[in-house]
Amino acid sequence: MKTLLIQVLISLGIMFQAVAYSDYAGLLSSIEENTFTMKVYQRQGKMIAVHLKNKTSSEKISIKILDAKNNLLHSEYIAGSKIYVKKFDLSSLKGQSFKVSIKHAGVKYQSDVEIKEFTPQIKIYERPQNIVAIQTEKTYSEQITVHVTDANSGSEIIRKQWVSPGKSVSKFDFSKIDTEIINIKVVVNGEVFNEKIKLL
Repeated sequence: MKTLLIQVLISLGIMFQAVAYSDYAGLLSSIEENTFTMKVYQRQGKMIAVHLKNKTSSEKISIKILDAKNNLLHSEYIAGSKIYVKKFDLSSLKGQSFKVSIKHAGVKYQSDVEIKEFTPQIKIYERPQNIVAIQTEKTYSEQITVHVTDANSGSEIIRKQWVSPGKSVSKFDFSKIDTEIINIKVVVNGEVFNEKIKLL
């Protein structure tokens, strides 16, 4: 499907290049001890990733995830592994707060975590030689739709969709398009961004 899309774009005289960045939204919480380290990252929306490094692999580690009212969401024991990475979908979580509880060598540690809310950001840049760049930020796992039309005739030049990893830059080369003005519409999570660009 990806190969077919690239072939269609080339046949239209449009060269497309996309650069994707990490889908981690940021570090939410961390615990650093002599025997283990734990970090909680937000990936997108209410999807989180727990990174656990056991510095004494013979010791079992108990990990629990609880909501703000201490209702158990997940529980498991980790043994014999020094590195543990697991994703959790907390989309059913009411509110933004939860807790990660770790029990190691008889000692209990708890971290209160707050999920961040992000507003999608879209920037449309006009570059030299009829290159148009569309930059997306804070669009974690959101579907991005780009619709480009001829501003005079209204005819469609291109329509493209992809799922953003959080931050990406997509470049479109319109140097071979026989039109003077284009309309660019970008839709993400119901929000619409419009830009009119005059090609040189």
